[in-house]
Amino acid sequence: ILIETLKKYPNDIDAVIDELTIYIGSEILKLIDGRVSTEVDARLSYDTDGTIVKAQQFIKAYEAAGIDKKRVLIKIAGT
Repeated sequence: ILIETLKKYPNDIDAVIDELTIYIGSEILKLIDGRVSTEVDARLSYDTDGTIVKAQQFIKAYEAAGIDKKRVLIKIAGT
């Protein structure tokens, strides 16, 4: 999956990390009954709108992977 994702986003490491994060979170949820937590990049800690957008992108990505949003905990950076 890593090589495929790197090929998909050759010049965008943030997109690679996001896609791998969703993949790993989805795999964890196959093994547990609870929730998986996914953290919004701390670089967005002073950007409220950016944090919200990224959190919504994560939720949509999990849903696209077949994961109910009730099983996802989005963590945001607090400063």
